[in-house]
Amino acid sequence: MPDKFVSQTKRFLVASSRLQEFTTLLLEKVKALEIGDPFNPSSTLAPMARADIRDKVDQQVQASIKAGAKPLIGCYSIDGEGYFYAPSILTNVKQGMPAFDEEVFGPVASIIEIKDEADAILQANATRFGLGASIWTEDIKKGEVMLNNIDAGSGFVNAIVSSDVHMPFGGIKASGLGRELGESGIKALCYSKSTWIK
Repeated sequence: MPDKFVSQTKRFLVASSRLQEFTTLLLEKVKALEIGDPFNPSSTLAPMARADIRDKVDQQVQASIKAGAKPLIGCYSIDGEGYFYAPSILTNVKQGMPAFDEEVFGPVASIIEIKDEADAILQANATRFGLGASIWTEDIKKGEVMLNNIDAGSGFVNAIVSSDVHMPFGGIKASGLGRELGESGIKALCYSKSTWIK
């Protein structure tokens, strides 16, 4: 499991054999988050940008719970100054729930149990989004094979989804068109001129 709980990570697909261990470790990390002013160096979780964004996150979470997801921690808005949402973990997340099917732009981790590699690929691809995927495994070769079968604009083995100025970055499906960064990104900012001389 990565050292940091990265807010951009939305869905965690975890093998049944590691589910309890992973859930316990993630819960420890989430409990350690310090909610507060982003200008305070001790704060590790800042507020959301607007009330409507926080409300949308809560709607997605509550709809997922109503559909059968289990709230492990958080899953509520925090009253007071700033648009804070409690750092949250949902377990028993399945297809048909907003926490599975949609992008939740807030501090909410959705844990999805998988049986094996084939199930992992099936569940990973069961979304209309495809920005990035990250596979964590002790078997690097197996991770590479799995990554080749996952529909995502960027793929990582034993590293979180990130970008680098030297490599093109962008999604597929409903996660956007085109690429930024790298040679592809530079070319996207250029106009090509077609000339035809007979």
